[in-house]
Amino acid sequence: MNNHSNPKAIGFPKKCIMALALLLVCDCTPRLAAQDSPKALAQFRFDGNAIDHSGGNSRLFLKGRPAFQNGALYHDGEYGKDGKENEPGCPIIHTPALNFQAFTVAIRFKAESIEPSDNIITGGRYLRWFSMRTGKSGFLSVTFDNQELEYNFPVTLETDRWYSIVCGVDLENMYVKTFVNGKRLSQHQLPEGLRQKMFAEKELRPVKNWCLANYSNGYVFHGLIDEFAVFDGEFADIIAADYHSDPALLDLITGVGKQPSLRRIDRLKSDLLSEGIEATFDGVMQYLDSRKPNVPSKQIIATLIRQLGDSRYAKRQSATIRLQNLDPPPLLELNQASQDSNPEVARRARMLLSGNFGDSDRPVDLLPLALEYLKVMPNPDAVPGLLEILTTCDDKENAIEIGSTIVSCAGPKNRQQIRNGFSHSNPWVRLAAVAAWSKITDKKTDQVLLSEYLDDPNELVQMAAISSLMSKQTSERKAALLNLQSSPSFTTRFIAQSLLEDTGTK
Repeated sequence: MNNHSNPKAIGFPKKCIMALALLLVCDCTPRLAAQDSPKALAQFRFDGNAIDHSGGNSRLFLKGRPAFQNGALYHDGEYGKDGKENEPGCPIIHTPALNFQAFTVAIRFKAESIEPSDNIITGGRYLRWFSMRTGKSGFLSVTFDNQELEYNFPVTLETDRWYSIVCGVDLENMYVKTFVNGKRLSQHQLPEGLRQKMFAEKELRPVKNWCLANYSNGYVFHGLIDEFAVFDGEFADIIAADYHSDPALLDLITGVGKQPSLRRIDRLKSDLLSEGIEATFDGVMQYLDSRKPNVPSKQIIATLIRQLGDSRYAKRQSATIRLQNLDPPPLLELNQASQDSNPEVARRARMLLSGNFGDSDRPVDLLPLALEYLKVMPNPDAVPGLLEILTTCDDKENAIEIGSTIVSCAGPKNRQQIRNGFSHSNPWVRLAAVAAWSKITDKKTDQVLLSEYLDDPNELVQMAAISSLMSKQTSERKAALLNLQSSPSFTTRFIAQSLLEDTGTK
């Protein structure tokens, strides 16, 4: 059991952004059809208050010692009695509209202490129909039925680090989905008897609440909770995507362009060579050429198809990946190759046409490896090619990494290329250009150009412009950040708050 007698304030870590929220969904009647979008039943941001921003009838009951610190709810981990017998002094969130048949719950927190079986959030004071906690192994654990049914995940929770956990429960289809920091861990099938045993409406109506204490064992959450929300229905995929951000995004917005240690270079070269990429700048750029939106020459396609039958496995895999990434795919050439006299060429061509790869042949995206090389060994000559790839990138994680690599590599010689990106229709290109601009020029006249992007249609681009103007136009930048704190996007609100706190202007 936790026993913490001296609570101390925990501020948000500077440059921290792992956004994630919490959801719960409920309905008092059987669900006849899936909703088009999540409906919030409770949404607490803890910006110095206990306001429910969902507009529903959920309430936060604060007992004993809880306090608000730096835009988060802080609890010292004490079970307490609050001066009354059997009355623990822990916050309780009551969500009367909750429907146990389908809900999503999400929470973003940073623990000051973590012990085996420690509580994160528990549903129900008496029956404990749901909980998130640390399991006996220290891994994340999601439980039902008073901890009788437990699912453990290979995620070791650490102190003083922000985590976002989203759980979606569907008792019609009997499954639970779990996401941590935006990444899906698994989907588990729930036992049929759970619905009848633990979620009978008449039994649970009085206990539709969420507690920082687990009343079955006395374990209490100790630390900060940044946001908690409850939504009607199982929307874990949507919620995890909408509420998640990661440190790389904040690094990109602030123009940091985080670079791996040079000690990584030898291992990185080995990794590249094992995947059939020459561990040089030219070799990496040759691979990246296959990721550009322009159609490669017939000669390049013919070379790649020939390499499908290379005697070296790494070379075959590299060619397979590069052909898979071509857009549009070279269907004519692949159809011809599917009848090639080399059985390996024919086999891989057929796999590329059908998309049916065996486990040993399944292509692995090598883009992160190539980008890491460029961050370790930045070269401004890489910027034009990276900008081309970014124009058609539709994967958020890849777009963030490409953008931060552009920031790492950009130099004065890229001035016009970066300037051209300011007006691009793709917001990720604009974001990378704005973030890199302050790095490649110190002229005040050039900095003024960024002011035009304080009203960009994309809020992330706005914040990149604000960050670039941090050392100048303080009042204008502060007003823009304060305005963004009312955004419906959790990611936007949290980045804006982080930037305000980082410069002490809140």
